[in-house]
Amino acid sequence: VLSTNAHLVLHEDFAPARVVARAISVCADHGVADVSIQRSTNSSALESFKLSRLNYLLAALPSDAWLIFSDVDEFMSYPCDALAQLAASEKRRSHDAMCGFMHGRLAADFTIPPVVARTPIQQQFPLCPKESLRGYKPKAPIHANPLKITLIKARINGHAPAYLNAHKACAGAFLIGGTPQANNHCLFNGHFSHYTWTSQ
Repeated sequence: VLSTNAHLVLHEDFAPARVVARAISVCADHGVADVSIQRSTNSSALESFKLSRLNYLLAALPSDAWLIFSDVDEFMSYPCDALAQLAASEKRRSHDAMCGFMHGRLAADFTIPPVVARTPIQQQFPLCPKESLRGYKPKAPIHANPLKITLIKARINGHAPAYLNAHKACAGAFLIGGTPQANNHCLFNGHFSHYTWTSQ
């Protein structure tokens, strides 16, 4: 599946050429050959580039396809019958997407250690607090909005969805996702681990 269905965008972030080459090599070792490099830019411009590329890819997908849009630190999980649940739900409430909530993971001693190889990441970051620690400011804090679209149909009401930001998309005038308080038009599938609090 990775060799045919995954496209990976690597943000170079001023890394040396050998680091970028190594990252591409690791992707190839795991069957991901469709890799592009996003050269470093300021964070606001990067977000715009990312959404533009994402929406171009989404519009090019077959009408019966589904898209998972995930950052590298987002470990999304799904029930085995996710598509069957969506099909059943669609008949009642027009659900063409799944949404979930990010849960930031922390090391056991509340430090921000580097990720190490050959140890399951769940063991390295076993804590999963329900909310950010008051006064705790890690290097890459979780976004204030924990809701993410975890799965979305390539065509909704005849339209190719377009992401407006990392948390919300639209298909024509139909909005998907947004905030936990909004009418999300999502089938919720619980929480997933977000490993943003690391030294990397």
